[in-house]
Amino acid sequence: MKRENKRTTRAEKVEKSFKPAPPLEGQNPNQRKYIETVKAHPITFATGLAGTSKTYIPTRLASLFLQQEAIDRIILMRPAISASQSVGFAKGTHEEKMKHWLRPILGALEDEFSFGQIEYMLKEEIRMLDFCPLENVKGNSWHNAFIIVDEAEDCTLDEIKHLVTRVGKNSTMVICGDLDQTDLKSSGMGEFLGLRTRSPILERSTQHIHFGTYEEIVRSDICRNVVMGIHEAMGILHDQSPRT
Repeated sequence: MKRENKRTTRAEKVEKSFKPAPPLEGQNPNQRKYIETVKAHPITFATGLAGTSKTYIPTRLASLFLQQEAIDRIILMRPAISASQSVGFAKGTHEEKMKHWLRPILGALEDEFSFGQIEYMLKEEIRMLDFCPLENVKGNSWHNAFIIVDEAEDCTLDEIKHLVTRVGKNSTMVICGDLDQTDLKSSGMGEFLGLRTRSPILERSTQHIHFGTYEEIVRSDICRNVVMGIHEAMGILHDQSPRT
């Protein structure tokens, strides 16, 4: 009984101590469109240049949904290019493994939650923050969850198809990736988006936001300059004008 009381007390403390975070506001028209799209639709693909907040924005939105009790948990997924990258090969406890795999979104989570809150939500018996290896997608269905698929440019077409068919009731999935950075000969994410353009049903069922201009890179000036410099050297410069 004492243990149960401690868990209840801890849960109540965490729930009541959500720290105030700066409001999530798009820094350009395409970011504002991205925010509204994710809020309104169950499946959104986000593609484009590094540093455009493709992952940051859905992580902040997922955090807000969780605080408002609109969902029960946040799930992060990303492809493992080799067996050694699979979560099963990571050392340590469940929480330690989760920290390793949640690293890409921890910065955004820390804008919404304190360190103690994140530690609590990672606990195996709580799992308000969780990771699902892509190899375990089959047989799963997600209800009352916000699923963020990061680095999706390295997913195969079969993996993307499995992902989008597992979205259950009251759930949101955002699939993020930079197709220019794929380690595959042909990105399954790119293939699926190609299929989407040929199917009115897929276009209605899924959304696609693309960040294709250098003005949309908001991480830092150096990030923008490096991306532009690499593309300039490779002869693949994108449109440099901002969207309206």
